[in-house]
Amino acid sequence: MAPAATFASEPRATATDSVTILEGSTFCVSSGSGKIFPDATMGLFYRDTRLLSAWSWAVNDQPIEPLIRRIPKPSEVHFVGRHLPDASQSESTVLFEQRRCVGSGMHEQVKIRNLAGQRFDALLSLHLEADFADLFDVKAGRNRQSPQIPEQSETGWLWDRIFDEGSRGLNIVASGLPRMRGDRLLWQITLGPKAQLVISIEANPIVDRVMVPARHLSDGFDSVGNTIRISSAKPARQMLTTADPSFARTLQRSFDDISSLRVIDPAHPERAIVAAGAPWFMALFGRDSLLSAWMVLPYEHKLALGTLQTLAAYQGTNFDLHSEEEPGRILHEVRLGATTSSMVGQRNIYYGTADASALFVMLLGEASRWGANEEIIRSLIGNADRALEWIDRCSLNGPGGFLGYHQKSDHGLVNQGWKDSWNGINFANGEIAKAPIALCEVQGYIYAAYLARAHLAQRFGTKPESDSWLARASDLKKRFNEAFWIPEKGWYAVGLDRDMRQIDALASNMGHAMWTGIIDERRSASVAEVLASEDMTSGWGLRTLASSMGAYNPISYHNGSVWPHDTAIAVAGLARYGFNQEAAKLASALLESATHFHGRLPELFSGFARSEFAYPVPYPTPCSPQAWAAASPMLLLRSLLHAEPDVPNGRLFVNPTLPADLLPLSINNIAFGASHVSINVDQSGFEVLGVSPEIQVTR
Repeated sequence: MAPAATFASEPRATATDSVTILEGSTFCVSSGSGKIFPDATMGLFYRDTRLLSAWSWAVNDQPIEPLIRRIPKPSEVHFVGRHLPDASQSESTVLFEQRRCVGSGMHEQVKIRNLAGQRFDALLSLHLEADFADLFDVKAGRNRQSPQIPEQSETGWLWDRIFDEGSRGLNIVASGLPRMRGDRLLWQITLGPKAQLVISIEANPIVDRVMVPARHLSDGFDSVGNTIRISSAKPARQMLTTADPSFARTLQRSFDDISSLRVIDPAHPERAIVAAGAPWFMALFGRDSLLSAWMVLPYEHKLALGTLQTLAAYQGTNFDLHSEEEPGRILHEVRLGATTSSMVGQRNIYYGTADASALFVMLLGEASRWGANEEIIRSLIGNADRALEWIDRCSLNGPGGFLGYHQKSDHGLVNQGWKDSWNGINFANGEIAKAPIALCEVQGYIYAAYLARAHLAQRFGTKPESDSWLARASDLKKRFNEAFWIPEKGWYAVGLDRDMRQIDALASNMGHAMWTGIIDERRSASVAEVLASEDMTSGWGLRTLASSMGAYNPISYHNGSVWPHDTAIAVAGLARYGFNQEAAKLASALLESATHFHGRLPELFSGFARSEFAYPVPYPTPCSPQAWAAASPMLLLRSLLHAEPDVPNGRLFVNPTLPADLLPLSINNIAFGASHVSINVDQSGFEVLGVSPEIQVTR
């Protein structure tokens, strides 16, 4: 997911006790007390540009001492602090409350309460700076832009910076009639005994001299500018009841986080997409967004359709070495900043991914099977065919006729699968594999894409066309199992390198291949055994690389850490092949790890064994929330329910194998065609409610 710059220069960590709130393309990273420090990787960001680079309150030039904070929802945080007593006082008498929310900008409301029986006179100040630094520069800790000096406008204060590709600005509006002195807003306040004062401030982005309509006003906030109440489209809340309340909390947190990460294109408000993750990947990523939408599909269709439509609009049409654009190729990422110099490929859109094109076709077929909007599905078949044409064209040049990748731009990614760090693909002895590389999971995605295209042909085309795609899938499966299986080890190669050598590390990639169904059934037991081994499972989830491998490092990005989405996909693969005990054990481990992260699974965490630490050890700089990590509990539940759709043919397959500690379990609002289905499971069996009479439920 991450651009190459991430690994060339790992970002400086924010304050240990940092807070991130987000909504759509807006996010704010602050310290645990609510301050934004000028020299840290903090700030208010909108569309990949940092607007506010400093934000801190003071009373009589004394900083506020923090007492407590609360995050009621992903887009909002509350801080409570106190004004420190002066030398003549024995205890504090002034309480300072901050309520902050984001969404196309930021709204902050402060309440100053005088708890004493005497009048309180004070100078209230807010130090704020706006540097309009590029997200990648902030992330890498490069020298920041000099703060801008604001101009007074009719309603407040205005900042503006011009770039080669456009301009970015910020408008600040505040209640209470403050004055600006240098980089500080000042209020002279007087509070009577037991009195309080409320001040509201709005920070609104300006893009190319146009004010962005704010969408961040929360209940209980007072507006002072043009803030309006607009909610992002959100999936229907799931009514989950289970014997394990922690699982219910985790799943609810997943729905909330997916909602907070969704972005609406103003030009197409009907299209919802999900950003990859906060704080550094609040943008559309091909692979991440497609996989996340796939996991969410049983609960809503809109996100999948919006993702497909948006990616289709950006589908490659030309050859460009810098961006690695090629006709038919589905993009890797879109960035919306005002400068492209530090972006991957030095373009706003970068296409260097080996797997997004196949995942696009996979998701289109899966959306059809769940009964998503038929008209939209039909309209995207041409895009699916162009993506498959790109796969065909590039596979001719890949190792052994499989789809491979290699970096074509000096500014692009060296590795172009989901393990896209520079050292993420290696041999058992630790040697780094050389491109071009054909990854095992990418061939699995292509196999599933062929099956998806066969389904679409069966539904909208002809039987000969469908049979042709099935034949291609069968041929690929045969060739894959001949080329990637390592009989002496009992597992599949991570990939084939430029010399057609099998990359023989024991890694989680084959779990993805198992999920797609490309694994030979006769070898599935061996794969299940190694995936469930102590080398691969930490006790909290599946390691990306086995502990016995030469490159293993439990606190690395891709060489021994645990990624929730990676574990969830492996669980889906194990369940697909009938290894229910192994699937349930791995799923339970991941769900238990979520309780140590307050119900929110991070992008990744360290791969230390449970015998070493009685809790999962965090990774130093993960995204949280992150889309496919948030969606992982949804995929776990689907896998354990063995819920497989076939709306066009009037069938729904359900065969629950849930762990006993989750039973009884009931989940409502599963989006199956035009119906909303409920599934109830207990020790004696299961029932499916709300299915249309023409749908046959089988197990």
